[in-house]
Amino acid sequence: MKSTVFITLIFLLMTSTIVVFAEDEPKIFSNSDLTKYGRGDSGPSYDKGKNVTLPEPKSNSDKQEWCRLGKDVDDAMYKAREMVKKYCDYSDELQSSRFWNKSTGGSDQQTNQAALKCTALKRKLEEVEMQKSDAEFRAYQAGVPPGWLRCQF
Repeated sequence: MKSTVFITLIFLLMTSTIVVFAEDEPKIFSNSDLTKYGRGDSGPSYDKGKNVTLPEPKSNSDKQEWCRLGKDVDDAMYKAREMVKKYCDYSDELQSSRFWNKSTGGSDQQTNQAALKCTALKRKLEEVEMQKSDAEFRAYQAGVPPGWLRCQF
């Protein structure tokens, strides 16, 4: 009985809140309102009558160069991820086997070396990710279309 009353009160409170704060009609802005108050941070606006000039297309050799750079960075990232997965899984196996069965697990030295190798490979992966980010930023600054790094042209 008490829970039914409590639920009913909550329901009435929620519906009354919705009714009080609900707007009657949505706000509609005209073009003059937009020019008068501005567009805010919604991005650049272009006049329909104004011609937008696109940058000159790059040569085919530039496309191939950016494609090669993108492939090299992606290959390095793939290899680094695979190495991190391999060595970190091995390190985890050594640590868990030492925890559950000290006689069959690896030695402390093996476990420590595997953990250090895993940490070093994680740092290497971070470096490769920074290289990829740097390559994307350099391409952006050079006005290169994003697909060129992915060889999509």
